[in-house]
Amino acid sequence: MRRYARRFGAALVMVGGVYASSGWLTAAGYDVWRVGEYQQQLEAHERYSQELDATMEGSEYRRMMKEELVKDYLAGRVTFAAITDEFEHLNASCESIHQALHDMYPGLGDRELAGRNVLDFVAAGVPKDAPDRAAVFAKVGAEFRKNFPQLESPKLW
Repeated sequence: MRRYARRFGAALVMVGGVYASSGWLTAAGYDVWRVGEYQQQLEAHERYSQELDATMEGSEYRRMMKEELVKDYLAGRVTFAAITDEFEHLNASCESIHQALHDMYPGLGDRELAGRNVLDFVAAGVPKDAPDRAAVFAKVGAEFRKNFPQLESPKLW
């Protein structure tokens, strides 16, 4: 019996020592006492991932809407003023886009920023090798100047 007691005592000392020096247990991934903390971190990361997904979906929606509006504008189905109204509305729904436009074009109001954003999308939407590229840019430039006579002529082209 005494021999079992000594073995039990030695085992208890070893387990106590191992538990006391849990650094190697943590390094080995055996820190089960922190499972609750890890679960909270995992849930926080999952919520953040869902927020990012929603943000990406919103950004993708705005981009697609703007590209469709530019196609309609280039096809003559909407006016420059109408597309600018829509861009202003779409830009207002996203603070980061709104701020980025203010950074790119400081000193402009929301409507003027939307007009510049239309120019940017038109410039990106017309292929570089399109035969009517110069005519499209001349048309959109003239309409921009008509709608925003107080602003400097666009220098995109």
